[in-house]
Amino acid sequence: MSQHVSPASPDGKIAEITAGEALEQAIQQLLQLAQAAIVAGNLPHAIAHYKLILENIPGRPDANYELGKLLASSGSADESLVYLEAAIQGDPQRTEYWDTYIEVLNLFGDAEIVRQAMDLRASVFQGEQAAEAGNLQPEPALPVTESPAPVNASSPKHIAGNAAELNKLSLLYEQANFKEVERHARKLIQKNARDGIAWRFLGLVLLSSARLEEAEQALWKSLELLPDDAVAHFNYALASVKNKKLDIAEAHYRKALDLDNKMLAAYNNLANLLRATGKLAEAEACLRKLLMQAPDFAVASFNLVGILRERKMFPQALELAQQALTKFPAMAEAHHALGSVLSLMDRDDEALPYLQRAIELNPKLADAYNNIGSIYLDKKDFTTARPYFEKALEIDPKLSNAHRCLGQICISLDSDIDMAEQHFRRAIRFGKNETEANTCLLFCLSETGKLDSQELFQEHLNYSARYELPLKPHWPTHQNSKVKDRVLRVGFVSGDFHNHAVATFAIPVLDYLSRIATLELYAYDNNEVEDEVTREMRGYFKYWRKINKIDDTTVVEQILADQVDILCDLSGHTAKNRLMVFAHKPAPIQFSWIGYPGTTGLQAMDYFIGDPFYLPQGQFDHLFTEKIASLPCAAPFLPSPLAPSVEALPALSNGYISFGSFNRLSKVNAVTIQAWSHLLNEVKDSRILMGAMPSGFDKSTLAAAFAANGISPERISYYGRTNVEDYLALYNKIDICLDSFPFNGGTTTHHGLWMGVPTLSIDGSLLASRSAAAILGQVGMQGFLARDLDDFVVRGKYWCDNLESLSAIRMSLRSICESSIKCKPELIAEALDQAMRKMWSGWCDGRAPEAFSIDKSQLKISNS
Repeated sequence: MSQHVSPASPDGKIAEITAGEALEQAIQQLLQLAQAAIVAGNLPHAIAHYKLILENIPGRPDANYELGKLLASSGSADESLVYLEAAIQGDPQRTEYWDTYIEVLNLFGDAEIVRQAMDLRASVFQGEQAAEAGNLQPEPALPVTESPAPVNASSPKHIAGNAAELNKLSLLYEQANFKEVERHARKLIQKNARDGIAWRFLGLVLLSSARLEEAEQALWKSLELLPDDAVAHFNYALASVKNKKLDIAEAHYRKALDLDNKMLAAYNNLANLLRATGKLAEAEACLRKLLMQAPDFAVASFNLVGILRERKMFPQALELAQQALTKFPAMAEAHHALGSVLSLMDRDDEALPYLQRAIELNPKLADAYNNIGSIYLDKKDFTTARPYFEKALEIDPKLSNAHRCLGQICISLDSDIDMAEQHFRRAIRFGKNETEANTCLLFCLSETGKLDSQELFQEHLNYSARYELPLKPHWPTHQNSKVKDRVLRVGFVSGDFHNHAVATFAIPVLDYLSRIATLELYAYDNNEVEDEVTREMRGYFKYWRKINKIDDTTVVEQILADQVDILCDLSGHTAKNRLMVFAHKPAPIQFSWIGYPGTTGLQAMDYFIGDPFYLPQGQFDHLFTEKIASLPCAAPFLPSPLAPSVEALPALSNGYISFGSFNRLSKVNAVTIQAWSHLLNEVKDSRILMGAMPSGFDKSTLAAAFAANGISPERISYYGRTNVEDYLALYNKIDICLDSFPFNGGTTTHHGLWMGVPTLSIDGSLLASRSAAAILGQVGMQGFLARDLDDFVVRGKYWCDNLESLSAIRMSLRSICESSIKCKPELIAEALDQAMRKMWSGWCDGRAPEAFSIDKSQLKISNS
């Protein structure tokens, strides 16, 4: 499920909050809940909500007023006075506060007390009018007490006196009048440089205006003067976070809680900091402590659901989300929390009503739009998904997940690589840990050809710098037994252990590897899909671990517990990879194979499996962080049993040449269309079949691109994605397949060869342009491999002018494939076994990884 799990903040920064802001969102929600409880006639719940607010912000006027009014109406007039007085002290200019207060005083029948209160009310508003007439700021009429105290009904506490200087500071700060706060605080400090509270307010206002160094100095001064004050530690932690001193911030949040273990804002901020720095278990514990004290703290409940989702603890997250919805049924966030968890548990049909209800309750809840879009994206319903992501970004332009998903849609639906790149880069910039967006970016850049090979390599190094570098100091010291000839535990990590192209390449080799007595195979399956292919593959492994719902840290712990000696990545920078598991270096030897045409960029990845056709010795080593382990053939090809027989060359009966392409539409860029069109224009009456078009595809854009190069719409036929048998049958309509560049086809080129259809391609300098060279070279079809764009047209025209030769190749290609090493997985398995043993031997000797080759002549099976 490609979903947004709310980070500590939308822009990826730690969502720290000031003392005045810490609980504002939660307070507003509690106020709403209290009102809802009153409407429902549940006065005890309403009173509990107001008291929870006042436990954290005792002087909050609106909560004091509403609670006082509620207590008075329920017969607790004496207790209500405490809260009404506190409301007036907090905001003496609110006439309704005075009116209600005087009404309650009347209940006691003491005319003198009522008269005094009315006189005081009159003096307050007369003073305000005089101040306005003189263009002066009125002084607050009442002192703010730290917490209300109970009073005797016959002798209610009188309200009198003027506010102290610090009360004035407090009121100015609550009013966000920061300029006056700074002026007044500096005036107090000038009078008394040891006034810790004045230093506190100065620091906070400097922090609010992003004068970070000054703020840190002022708050440190406050802390020096008030070393045992929890708020002083809390505020200094705020400044430390802003100045990216996270370890210091964590220490002072913890000290604040040591001094005041009921400081909810400190729990909140500490949990956010721990979450943002990847300490999810500690963040969870912190929020649970908060919720033990304040079980109705809605925001903490929702944040805890988010952390449990990140930890992939879905049953626990579901239980908590259900409890939250029961407790807060009127809150959009509660519906969203439950919907998002259900979606991550692949219960999309159940999730959608909750997410839609969340939007009804709060049309500005960006995450809800985003997660509905994610449900449709996973269904590949790009057209339905797109407006949800667009709406999410309209509300929150920094929502990283929405950018990433829109980038995927731009590729899949529009083939708009440039726009996709923009979205991916924004996702990386705004996201907390957007490794998935970075993977999408790298895959996207590999397809565009806009970067040269060195620039593309640097982008892969940037991935490592962002996400792997912080993990490197924590790499484990492996204690695996250094016996060279012992049974090796080899793990394979993939999200494609099902009916997928990668599985078709890996299965034949894994079959033979599983028969080697000196290997013990472990599978780490990162996908929820279970099909016939999955069930077949399970038979090749001694242990099968499902990791798709397990966080990286837990997967790493599992691999370490399994004592894996060699760990293989079968994904690279493709969907559902677990490269960040490899970034933790859980195995002594790690290598990447099959999944991706290039480097992972990781320092933790020791080797990359290549072959002499794909990576000629010494020519591309500088574009890999890994060392090249070259096999006679890097991967086999397993033909589908559903493949129909090869039919005669269509051109012989049609009277015209039929070109074709089944490459993913995102690979078909402007340069590719221009080259194809040039060839079509050179070959009279030729046509092109465009297959595997995605659902919702608008052919007008592609048709317009061809038309701009002189190819009329009637020369193009379009076929959507279909089942394997019908897809392979379409090759019988094609004479020559045309490859995309710089990102070549892979699986489609293999299928074409098996169906007797060679692919015309270009031998490029980018790694993504090397697939055709590797595939065609293994079967001796280099005659279809051009040097450049001009040679592409020349060679294409040559084959169209020599149909008898093309026909002979067509009818012999299947047997050529069968006799090549491509279709001899037992040889590739033996070569890979030798390669792994060589890697292991080097590690046992304490040698750094180095490039090497396994020659075909070294293989026992090939010489037997």
